[in-house]
Amino acid sequence: MSWTQFIAAEAVPLSRLDHEYIQRKKLKQPPDLKAAFKRRKNKWYTDPKGAFATFYQSPLQGKLGILSKFSKQQHLTVVIEQGKTKTSIGFYPKGGNLAGSVFKHMDGELWSPDPLFNSESKSLGLKIPMNGEQCTRFNRIFRLNAHKCRLIDGTTSSLCLPGMDCKKLDRFECPDPRNYSLFGRGGYDNCITWLKYVFPRLKNYV
Repeated sequence: MSWTQFIAAEAVPLSRLDHEYIQRKKLKQPPDLKAAFKRRKNKWYTDPKGAFATFYQSPLQGKLGILSKFSKQQHLTVVIEQGKTKTSIGFYPKGGNLAGSVFKHMDGELWSPDPLFNSESKSLGLKIPMNGEQCTRFNRIFRLNAHKCRLIDGTTSSLCLPGMDCKKLDRFECPDPRNYSLFGRGGYDNCITWLKYVFPRLKNYV
């Protein structure tokens, strides 16, 4: 494994020709999101059937974990809940090259589910009803442009252990127009600044 890679996420894409591709893709591809914050007759209201966003912080892993110990640098995940479905999403550099993004900006991607989100992730205590613009942004990336995405094969993951159903480690990786830089330098985004861009209310929390 290259030292430049995000150690907990190393895996390879599943071939689109694999007979299980379509079925496994359906399990990991985020759903078509519907706005929860709507306007009717010049009045705004919240639709409980729509999408709601909550946010969680997690320590960095691998060789970059030292940054979490000696600084406030944390990874930020958005968990989108719509009906009975919960979807975790994180913003990463292409291929998970977090260490490389310290020195230069990388192409940005959205990963779902977010491999850094786990039972020990800490909630920010913020729940936002998503508006139409926010839903459209995610739908465009994960649904409209799904042909540009990769389905990562969890059975090849560095987290896959003997006796484990490693298909649960599958994830959907999709390109995002914004570039990634670990420290958000030079106008580029990291996992925190990207979510602040999409959800401006986050600026009061992180």
